[in-house]
Amino acid sequence: MPRPRLALPRLTLLLLGLLLLTGPAAWADKDPSDKPAEEQATPAEPPPPPVQVTGLRVEIVERGLYQTSTGVIRQMPNGIGENLVDAIELERSTTHIPARPGVSFGLEFIVHGRPPGTALELTTTVVFPAPGLHPPGQPAPVASSTTPMVVEVGSPAPIYRGYTFDYDWEVAPGPWRFEIRAGDRLLAVQSFIITSESSFRK
Repeated sequence: MPRPRLALPRLTLLLLGLLLLTGPAAWADKDPSDKPAEEQATPAEPPPPPVQVTGLRVEIVERGLYQTSTGVIRQMPNGIGENLVDAIELERSTTHIPARPGVSFGLEFIVHGRPPGTALELTTTVVFPAPGLHPPGQPAPVASSTTPMVVEVGSPAPIYRGYTFDYDWEVAPGPWRFEIRAGDRLLAVQSFIITSESSFRK
């Protein structure tokens, strides 16, 4: 049985007629400006400029051996763990630290500047004695470890930054250095000497 013939010429003429009536705009994406005013997206407001802190300085108010209560331990990509302590207590004000596991040492500091109450991003870097610490599983020694933090300018409460010898491979005798920076600006440095028990200064 023969199949009925389709009226292709008529269909083609119909489509051409529609194209002529509607024009090319029917096939193109509409310009957003053609939308009614209430439907047009309002441009996002630019973020406010960062507050500039004047007279910025860091005052180290204490340094030495500490008793700490360890909270959460986060493992960083370089293999160095970061302890989030719940509480601290100064055990002895000193810059000479005994080289043994379980020892915690560090510093407390206050950030001065104007306007007070401004949230400021800082970084603290611990520079290890050469050639650095060698965490298990790392291909090479780690020369330093940097941690970001946000502080409140002008707060009278001191901020603690320290290090705890949790493992034997962390106990590296020699000079250790804590550096506090705002961007590329070095604000404070505190050095410690990690020594053997026999030469530890009481």
